[in-house]
Amino acid sequence: MPQLDSRSALNLGNNTWKLRGFVFPEGNQLDALSIEYGETVFDNSLSINPRNFPTDNNYEINGDIQVIAGKVYQYRIKAKLEGKVYYSRIRTLNTNQTLCTPTVTNKAWYRLINSVTFDGNTTNSTGSSGYEDFSSVIFNVKAGQSYNLSITDSYVGANGSSYYVYIDFDNDNIFDVNYEMVQTQSNVDTDIYTTTITIPNTAIVYDTHLRMRIAVDYNSKAVINGPNPCNVNSGEFEDYTIQINSGLLAINDYNLNDIATVYPNPVTQYLHIEFNELTDGESVYEIYTIEGKKVLKNKINNNKRINLSRLSSGIYLLKINKENKVYTSKFIKK
Repeated sequence: MPQLDSRSALNLGNNTWKLRGFVFPEGNQLDALSIEYGETVFDNSLSINPRNFPTDNNYEINGDIQVIAGKVYQYRIKAKLEGKVYYSRIRTLNTNQTLCTPTVTNKAWYRLINSVTFDGNTTNSTGSSGYEDFSSVIFNVKAGQSYNLSITDSYVGANGSSYYVYIDFDNDNIFDVNYEMVQTQSNVDTDIYTTTITIPNTAIVYDTHLRMRIAVDYNSKAVINGPNPCNVNSGEFEDYTIQINSGLLAINDYNLNDIATVYPNPVTQYLHIEFNELTDGESVYEIYTIEGKKVLKNKINNNKRINLSRLSSGIYLLKINKENKVYTSKFIKK
């Protein structure tokens, strides 16, 4: 009997979300496979060909959808095998979700964060409250790489502290303890906690500001009750920002919208490019998925259109090489 599991959706921005699920075929060749979604009923579906996947290994399926801001959606994985229908658990996607504001039950002046050092960059805390917002501090990272992190407690000779680090990889404004708690350690008997954070290669959103939350707690309840990204008993929270660079946007790239009009966006079939000034010769365009895979490349003259009918729905990056400069622009394919 096949097993299905829906996973958290990725908020790609511009009202585009990537629905995800895992399929455990258990050696079976499924007859049909899809991701169903909707507001109150499952009245929409993304069809997926199960024959594109192995029968003896687990695999992920996904698909991008356009949503309406402020609405709540539900989704699930559906499979058919020999006349029987199988479903995963139902997941909820809340487009209006906001990050929880962390609270401290028993704030103690001596149980605060003194400083945080990430990849050699140190931020000193004021040590005046139970929560400090340093989200304006941005750490640029790459998928698959590891980074050193150290947290200094304000109490010299601290003992019995518990440390937690969360990163909202899917950008849904929820810190999933099962998947997004990237580091934790209880009963630390030193005032400096040093560890390593590894950025995963999958289930992440690239080139977007993602919240990283660090928490220190000092109380036996921290161990008994387990991690809580929104509350500690006696300690402090600090928020920072992580940006996972895809490598598609180089520092010296130029904004395509400065020299051309690109429309429509979102686009269904044809993407039009009208340059502000006509120039001689041809330019070369490339289109990449948000994960960095090149899907199209060709030459383009002045005021031409690109046929995108073969592309799946999602967010893409358009690159145009023109007059020894690289211009980029993102667009959404419906």
